[in-house]
Formats: sequence, structure tokens, C-alpha cells
Amino acid sequence: MNNIANRSFGIFCVLFFLVNMYLNVEYVSAKNDEYQYDIQDENKKENISYEGVKENMEEVIDDQESVKSQEQIVEVDFRIKNYNDEEAYTEYILSDLPITKYAECKSYKDLLSKDCRVKVPYITNDNQKGVAVLEKGSDEDYELQEEIILNDAKHVFVSPKKVEEIINNATKENVKEVKYTYSNRYFMTLVFVITEQNEYLIPFMSQEINNIKNGTLYKVSDFFEHMSNIYNEEYVMENLKENGGVPYKTDNYSKTHIYGFVLAIIVLFSSLIGVNILKREEVELEYEN
Repeated sequence: MNNIANRSFGIFCVLFFLVNMYLNVEYVSAKNDEYQYDIQDENKKENISYEGVKENMEEVIDDQESVKSQEQIVEVDFRIKNYNDEEAYTEYILSDLPITKYAECKSYKDLLSKDCRVKVPYITNDNQKGVAVLEKGSDEDYELQEEIILNDAKHVFVSPKKVEEIINNATKENVKEVKYTYSNRYFMTLVFVITEQNEYLIPFMSQEINNIKNGTLYKVSDFFEHMSNIYNEEYVMENLKENGGVPYKTDNYSKTHIYGFVLAIIVLFSSLIGVNILKREEVELEYEN
């Protein structure tokens, strides 16, 4: 009898260990590149000439027309038809671990890099929506670095017209400045809104996360409180050699964790019932003998 009970308990321990190993830590898909930034001078403002950007785009279109698709490529035509420079915006890259950085300095402006890039929406000949990304080259002119088709789930283009509409509907405060920022770590665009009374963030993600909604106006402090309750950047800092994203905090019980505990309880009760049945059968055999 003791051997049967010990064997059943051993099976339960193995199952319980495997379940918790599988469900213990969840990771958010994110890039792991390390960045070091200089603090941007708050008084330094860079005026970007979108006319220069537009000329660059027209040159790209001319180049594409001169090298047209070969005859066998007829189903999809990704050559760019036109750029919408009116919807273009400048985007600043955030510190690699923005939650940690904000906890240290309590200033969102200190999270911004001094460098920036320009995003310009476009339409292809097949009416696919995309974004052209321009960055400064060695000669300080903006050069085309990447063209992104927006059916890629990781990329979201933020419409300045939509941002203006969100701000007008969410607050009556006088807006002083709006900046577009991006976190490579979280694949997240954050529109930084400065009013005479407060500072806000509007997040845009390809997939929403717990307690943070796309296109919603948050006070900066409230937004980072939500983020710090979800993500564990301390783990990343303690394990810099590991490649991967930022794990959820272990004390932030998601549905997956709850399901794991429920499954473990089911396994426990099943094992106890099994032991009880085996015990009864053994007693009945002894009684018959």
C-alpha cells in the first residue's frame, strides 16, 4: 500500500512541476537591441523640412518607374504610387528600458533620444498601405532606410489627424506641443502630448495589453504605473546576456497562471482519488483472502 501511495504522489509531483514550468513565465515579443542615448536639450528644437522629404520621395518614385517589375511578376505590384507627405511625422526613439528610466528621472522628455526619423505613409500600385522610414545619413540629409507594408502585424502607423481627434475629444486643455515617440523594446508608438496643465501619452500597439488601450489619453505617471505593474524590466537588467523580451511580473496573475493553478489542483485531487481507490481495492482483496 505504501509503495502505491508513494508512486502516486511521485507522479503528481512530476505533473505539477511540468505544468508550472510551462506556465510560470510569459514573454512579450520584443527586440533586444541595447541603446545608449544622450539627454535631449529641452530648449533644442529641430525643424524638419518636409519639402526636402517630399523631393526625396519623388526621386524614389522615379527610380522605381525606371526599373519596373519583370513580366512574370503580375499578381502583386508593390511599386509605390504616391506618398502622403501631409500625414508625415517625426518620431523620436525611447530609451531601451523606458519603465526603469522613467522611475529614475520622472521626466518623459529625458527618455527621448536626440536623433529622430521621419515616417511618411504611401500607397502602392495595388493600393496596399505602407510607411517609408527616413533617417539622417552621414551628410545630415534624410535618406530612405526602410519601406514597410502595414499588413505586417508588428507595425502600426499613427495618423496625425486621428491623434488630433483623440486629443480634442479627451481634453479641453490648451495643447502646447505634440511629439511622436517609439519604443523598440515594446513595439509601441507613444504620442507625447504637453498641455499647459499636464503631460499625457497616447499609446498605439498592434496588440493591446492588460489595462492599456490603444488611442486612449493617459497621464504620463498613470501610464507608467500601469506598465510597471505588468512588465518586469528588473529581470532584463539582471540577465543582460539573455536574448528575449520583457517578462510579465510573476505577481501579475494572468488568465494563464490561473488556468495553471486550476489544472494543478485537478491533478492533485485526481491523484488523491486514485490513491483512495487503490487503497479500497487492496483492503477488499485482503478481506477476501
